[in-house]
Amino acid sequence: MARPKTVGMSIQKLKSMLSNMEVKKRELLKERRKVEAQLKKIDLQISSIDGASSGNFTAGGRVRNEKSLVETMKDVLTKAGAAGLSVGDIMEGVKSAGYKSNADNFRGIINQTLLKEKKHFKKVDRGVYAVK
Repeated sequence: MARPKTVGMSIQKLKSMLSNMEVKKRELLKERRKVEAQLKKIDLQISSIDGASSGNFTAGGRVRNEKSLVETMKDVLTKAGAAGLSVGDIMEGVKSAGYKSNADNFRGIINQTLLKEKKHFKKVDRGVYAVK
């Protein structure tokens, strides 16, 4: 949008222009909210097609799993036994157990959880973890 030439305009005219711009801004923000609502509906439809119709996603698109990540990891590592699993194997086991995540770096999340939850997991060897 081209800027109006304001040199030599009266203060009243400038105030009027400013008021008009504020009205236009409010109208655009209102239109933006409508479009965002439409996009949210479309996102929900896409999520339901992707297999989220079982209720695994909230309205905002965040995944809701039946079990927490820690519980799922404990189940996977319990099946593996005392020898433990590598971080990559834990990640694959968690995914194959049906745990869903939108994280871009899910392996990093697994790694952080292993380090943070020391009361549940123990380090068996470099990069290998087991249930405590």
